[in-house]
Amino acid sequence: TVETVAGGGRYRPGYVNGVGSYARFNNPHGVAASDDGMRIFVADTYNHVIRGIDVGTGIVRTVAGSGNGGYANGKNGSSVEMYLPEGIGVCGGKVIVA
Repeated sequence: TVETVAGGGRYRPGYVNGVGSYARFNNPHGVAASDDGMRIFVADTYNHVIRGIDVGTGIVRTVAGSGNGGYANGKNGSSVEMYLPEGIGVCGGKVIVA
């Protein structure tokens, strides 16, 4: 079975956190599930961020990235900058981005 979890409709790119089909992404590439399967992570490539989707509620929120393309590590998610993230994985509870 194929099911839309977040975003949706015709191609309408954007950068909107929210519930289900209200959320908007801009050319998402990589997708990975958390170790417990309760969260889906998406490399929202053209927005330069990583988004998290709560499987139980459908809430989409930005978990890493400022929205500005760049290269900066940080201790909290919004201080991180990345440029066109594509690959994503989860290992031991940590999200790995390429």
